[in-house]
Amino acid sequence: IGVVLCSVAVIALIFFGMYIYAVPRKAYLKSRQELSGVIDQIATMQNLKQAEETRLEHQQKLMELLKAREAGFSLFSFVDKTIGDLNLRTYANASNTARRGGEAKDAGKIETVTLSLKGVGLKQIMDVLHALYSSNNLVIVQRMDRLAPSQAGSGMDCELVLASLKT
Repeated sequence: IGVVLCSVAVIALIFFGMYIYAVPRKAYLKSRQELSGVIDQIATMQNLKQAEETRLEHQQKLMELLKAREAGFSLFSFVDKTIGDLNLRTYANASNTARRGGEAKDAGKIETVTLSLKGVGLKQIMDVLHALYSSNNLVIVQRMDRLAPSQAGSGMDCELVLASLKT
């Protein structure tokens, strides 16, 4: 009877030992998984924070450029002056672009101008683009509708839609 009781006691001790070991081990493994998940979330949040800081830094630079622009900046006047400085008045026609209501959500903040160049060379088109972009007036080419050989003779015809933020 003593051997049987000792055997039962040893078996019971082994089961209790396995139970006591298994429960904390499960909790440990679960907490380890949760910790790795939290570490991944922290890394993701740090990446998002870094991306947001970079975006804000870029936006700050753009705002400084906007503040440095002359008061009452008009994209049409700037494009017209640039065309005059490049001696392309006979080849160019600039007009304010009327925006349709649903075309863009920021339509009230963006000024657009359509610039038509007729019978110009590729170098003259590049000179216009260089003059517009190098001015630090935040002028972009929103769309190039046409770049084709000129109907009237030599050169090329080009139509650009230029955009800039209103101040």
